[in-house]
Amino acid sequence: MIFLGIGSNLNSKFGNRFLNIKKAVDLLNQEKVNVVKISSFYETPSYPDNKLPKFINIIIEVKFEESPDELLNKILKIEKKMGRIRNYSNEPRTCDIDIIDFNGDRYQSVGKWDIYSKGTEGEVDISTKDRYYFTGKFCRFLGSKDKDYGYKIFTSELDINLLFDIQNILSNGGFAPHPYEIMKCCDDTQEYFAIKMDNIRGIHVQPDKKWINSLVDFCNENKIYRHKSTIAKKRGWRATIEEECVPKNCIKTDDGKIYLVDIDQRYRYEKSFSCVSK
Repeated sequence: MIFLGIGSNLNSKFGNRFLNIKKAVDLLNQEKVNVVKISSFYETPSYPDNKLPKFINIIIEVKFEESPDELLNKILKIEKKMGRIRNYSNEPRTCDIDIIDFNGDRYQSVGKWDIYSKGTEGEVDISTKDRYYFTGKFCRFLGSKDKDYGYKIFTSELDINLLFDIQNILSNGGFAPHPYEIMKCCDDTQEYFAIKMDNIRGIHVQPDKKWINSLVDFCNENKIYRHKSTIAKKRGWRATIEEECVPKNCIKTDDGKIYLVDIDQRYRYEKSFSCVSK
């Protein structure tokens, strides 16, 4: 199964946010990305700046006979037709199409996103050339099939040191890729932070309840939680961790281990500290 997310928070020459999404669906079908099922429309605030226009979103299931690379190329073509202009991260847009899941296969999508980074290795080219590429709501991951490490690049401001610590704790518990160092990156528009980390290669899976409960218990013991959405506030923070345990965020390697790979800036943890009074 292949699932795409479509969102819009700006009007275009095709009309309002709803009409933008309907036009995007039509264009996908014209590109032989055959739409099988369409969810209801739902509205969400912009993130991280909720003062920007709200998004209208849908999730669709599609059938597509070609590679993830070809699907991404068609998506970029459609976004351009819809009038999307990429100037900076998290900007309002007429059309945003994301690949949520591609048949549970390995990450294969390659995008045109040239990045150069400086870390302990000196200047490193971590552009998408000859690498597979995954993009999420808050970060992007670049890896190479012949390398044991990759780069998670964050597309908005965050406490990078805190996030590195959280991933390191989860890695020590066997739940996340091991992080090596924090790097600073830039492209033609702005600077970013990246974490160099283990390159987890495998298939996307839905973890079983036992694995999810083990992760949640580990997070509870280490006071790790995830910033709550409006829905999550009603359900309690435990549910927010559980909600992250879906195929697009979890990879199973050939040796049977499962890793949570999308650890973004909504993760938090309560650091232990002590006070000494004089």
